[in-house]
Amino acid sequence: MRFQALQILLLGYVASTVASTKCLTSSPELYCSEDTPHSVEYCEEKLAKQRDMISCQRSKNPGFSETINIDVYIHVIANETHGHLDNQTLSRHISRINRDFTASNIAFKIKGVDKIVRSWPIGFDNTHDMIMKSGIQRKGDMSALNIFFLAHIDDPLKNHVLGWSSMPWWAMQESIRDVGSDGIFIHSETVPTSLNITAKKDESDTTTHEIGHWLGLFHPWDNTLPDCSGPGDGIDDTPAMTRNNIKGALGPDSCPDLAGMDPVDNFMVYTHNSGENKFTPQQIERMRAMWFQYRAPDNGTSSLCKTA
Repeated sequence: MRFQALQILLLGYVASTVASTKCLTSSPELYCSEDTPHSVEYCEEKLAKQRDMISCQRSKNPGFSETINIDVYIHVIANETHGHLDNQTLSRHISRINRDFTASNIAFKIKGVDKIVRSWPIGFDNTHDMIMKSGIQRKGDMSALNIFFLAHIDDPLKNHVLGWSSMPWWAMQESIRDVGSDGIFIHSETVPTSLNITAKKDESDTTTHEIGHWLGLFHPWDNTLPDCSGPGDGIDDTPAMTRNNIKGALGPDSCPDLAGMDPVDNFMVYTHNSGENKFTPQQIERMRAMWFQYRAPDNGTSSLCKTA
């Protein structure tokens, strides 16, 4: 089982942690800010090509609006005292995710569950080693969602990291064509159990958030500079927001000269908000297009759209 992309993600952590206190997901090959070597023009060009692909998928794919059914394989990696999730809890959590994705017409079904308990030394702080040494193997092809629930996640900057995800276009990269590192990685403590159903309300959508990344969504503040310039997440119906306003510290509108208030009710934003969140219509369209372009099973060349 290879985890090269996992290591790349963790190396990309430094660029993304300033922008997020909960999520390590970063796509270094498509990310521009004052901390990265890519220019705004570079990101605008890349996102424009993705928008062309989305339009192509919508127009050429006769099944674009049909229900997308995604097989889910769950892997629970616990230690003696933390990270234990029983099957009832996992089933309830996937039901919650299905409710979150109802408007997207995307459905998830558990196909298998692996659980393993390992003893880790006091002070152990290496998520990569924990996964590698667990012996748990990813299952299925790129259409299968593998969720790794972890008792521990590296957090060297003490930013309360809760998860991260691979991105769908990584499927086209030779370094991870064995799909060994494709999936989402979630801190087990974000999953409500019978003992903490109310305690985790502000974190319980972490899995939904990371699935959004797995299906190609960015944070709305990604690719946005502090002065609100930049292409953002490439989606027109998620209003611009600055990365400095992740927790709403700058009030309800961190880009007042641009249309719309900060989308604090969006699944791809962190607001420590236990209210009802949502995906926008264009986010839904993007997730569906990314599925058909990169993840749909038996995806022949006739269903692919040009991306470069």
